[in-house]
Amino acid sequence: MDLPKSLYSLIEKLTEQVPVVLLLLGTFLLICAAAGKVPFTELQMPQADWRIAVAILAVVFAVAGLWLSYRGTLAPRAMVPTAYKVKIDRPRQGDVIDQLFTIEGTYAPPLPPGYDLDVIEVWPNWGTYRWKARASRDGKGTWKATQVWGAGEAGEERAFIIAITGQGGRALFDFYGAVNEKSKGEGVPPLQTLTPDTSECDRVYVRCRGPRT
Repeated sequence: MDLPKSLYSLIEKLTEQVPVVLLLLGTFLLICAAAGKVPFTELQMPQADWRIAVAILAVVFAVAGLWLSYRGTLAPRAMVPTAYKVKIDRPRQGDVIDQLFTIEGTYAPPLPPGYDLDVIEVWPNWGTYRWKARASRDGKGTWKATQVWGAGEAGEERAFIIAITGQGGRALFDFYGAVNEKSKGEGVPPLQTLTPDTSECDRVYVRCRGPRT
């Protein structure tokens, strides 16, 4: 059962505040250690050992908060794919595709700023990927990618996914597409992994019409 998008947004916002909470907690504990008591209460810490232990804990929380805050400004963030209900409607599972085919589906708009929908071919047996196309969106809940290359021998199985991608994924796929176009697809190796901000939403298994030309 899918949770409401508003709940996912709330979880994401709360997660973003973890570094701030750790910093505030570290500051509060440091104040307690310095004062030898818990402010606004009757709780005392007369023993030096307790004050030192609380001070060490305060430093740990503060350092963790700073580290998480720093990491959050650098690391790309993956989206929660179920929050946007991105689905493939065509082709359906087991359909036969032409060498150039159209793949399309639906999503729950809008996507967050800076995120796209990309079509990627997956090779499950080898765990590799080939970027195929960036889907267009109509802003009303429908996406589509046309002229997607799906050549293969007659009856050969292919797997395609639709994924939400952030800035890291977009940069990788733009570069991969440019290299593929420049070389006309000759000798371009598949991708061994996807970026952390690329989240698979749906997958379809199809078969090639063939023969390869």
